[in-house]
Amino acid sequence: MRKVLLAFFLIYIFCFPILSETVLNQTFTGQQIYNTASFPGSTKSLSGTSLIVNFSSGGPYALLLLPVLAPNILSNTAIATVNVTVNFNRNIADYDPYFAITDGLNAVGAGVYDNSTGTSNVISLQQPTPTTISNLQGVTNATNTGYPATGASASVSFAITINPQSAAQASVTFYSSTISATTSVIMDVSRGLSFLVTNDTNDTTYRIDSVSFQINGSVIPEASTLSLFLLTFTLALFLKGVKK
Repeated sequence: MRKVLLAFFLIYIFCFPILSETVLNQTFTGQQIYNTASFPGSTKSLSGTSLIVNFSSGGPYALLLLPVLAPNILSNTAIATVNVTVNFNRNIADYDPYFAITDGLNAVGAGVYDNSTGTSNVISLQQPTPTTISNLQGVTNATNTGYPATGASASVSFAITINPQSAAQASVTFYSSTISATTSVIMDVSRGLSFLVTNDTNDTTYRIDSVSFQINGSVIPEASTLSLFLLTFTLALFLKGVKK
């Protein structure tokens, strides 16, 4: 009995942190983002339930930050995946939105552009402070993807694989085109994750209808859960000794 309990305890301690599970599967409307996000480099308004983000020329800026995962929820010792779909509206002629997931220091995501009959990019960047952006770069791109007309809506999806030992990998799907790349940044899911909207130097307004998130990873065991298990384990050993 004692050997069985010990084996079970060791399995719990060493395997529990690497069991992947879905920790977030949620869609935010533009209005929900309006109510919960911070807008360090922009102003916000609503058009129905769609979010309008305005900012002055120049950049790049951290225009919008929406916390989607608190710190110390996921373990940084195993691979995590993040899937994001952004439904947006092209409300101006020159419209090149950038959407990313950030751990507060490094970010990976998607950029889409109206040039070349539509273009999509895997992007990476650094976030030295909550309000500043640096080293914004396109890692790879696809051209002639298609692009919505002014006033029309579209969606872009990106998936990020976050490995604690190597640079994050990402893929972007825009219209019928999917591209993949390995970035130059290493992300840390234990720091928490936020949805980041940034810009180049030309755009003056964004319209976001909704954003969907699915995050999978290894949940860090709560101290109370581990303590309860240890107490149960100790009690079982004690009762086994009493029976003898």
